[in-house]
Amino acid sequence: ISHAGGRESDIELIYCGKYAVAVEVTLSQGNRQFATETEPVTRHVERFQKKVGIEAFGLFVAPTLNESTADWFQYNARRKNIAVIPLTLDQFKALLNAWADDFAPEQLYDLLVEGHQTCLEEDDAPSWLSRMQQVVADTIDTYAN
Repeated sequence: ISHAGGRESDIELIYCGKYAVAVEVTLSQGNRQFATETEPVTRHVERFQKKVGIEAFGLFVAPTLNESTADWFQYNARRKNIAVIPLTLDQFKALLNAWADDFAPEQLYDLLVEGHQTCLEEDDAPSWLSRMQQVVADTIDTYAN
């Protein structure tokens, strides 16, 4: 209906008091994505984590993912434990299609946990983004069967 107000995420979800997700969506790409999204997204997710008081993640959805943007998210995951999981719009749509007939909140939780763990394990943003492609594909395969 409209864009999110200032100082808040685009969408905030809390699943049965078990975990929460601050969703950030952008159409920006390339260097503009890095310049306009990185600091506000991590700040919104950090505030959201403090506000909800339960395990919380950020989910960042964009048409394409800039490696510098992913690098910023990885840096903040390691430095401040702010978990922002980046997905392309195509990955997000594929997940929604895979979950369309039988979605359970645990499915999203598992994806976010694995995405955060992958972020911490990989040496750099390109490796993390590459591995996230496999995480998403594996998730889709799991729920397609």
